[in-house]
Amino acid sequence: MTTPSVDRDAVRTRLREDRERLEAEIADVIDAGALGEASTPGSDRELSSADQHPADDATNVQYLEQDAGQVEALRADIVDIDAALQRLEDGTYGRCVACGREIGPERLDALPATPYCIDDAQRAEQDAALRPPAP
Repeated sequence: MTTPSVDRDAVRTRLREDRERLEAEIADVIDAGALGEASTPGSDRELSSADQHPADDATNVQYLEQDAGQVEALRADIVDIDAALQRLEDGTYGRCVACGREIGPERLDALPATPYCIDDAQRAEQDAALRPPAP
């Protein structure tokens, strides 16, 4: 099985730039949002919520969960990029990890870290949609 012809240097540069951008986004979410406030000792947060309306507390929790979910998704994207960089080094970049077929150049251009051809990506999405949510 031959590896598809790709400009390895260009792909490596793009993946690294995407990784740096995602790391900056994570830092921005943490610094600007509820995660930064929750983890900053001595911040202007009140010590007691006795005079706060319960809905205010619920809103704060919602913001914290949204920020945490966004950071988790961005970190998952970084894991995908790291895996793509490893496939690039292994010589398997551009091949579907599920079936071994070549991933189309248009797909790689749009999603350079993708591990799947379009068919297997659709199957993976369907499988994920059928799984019950994690507790």
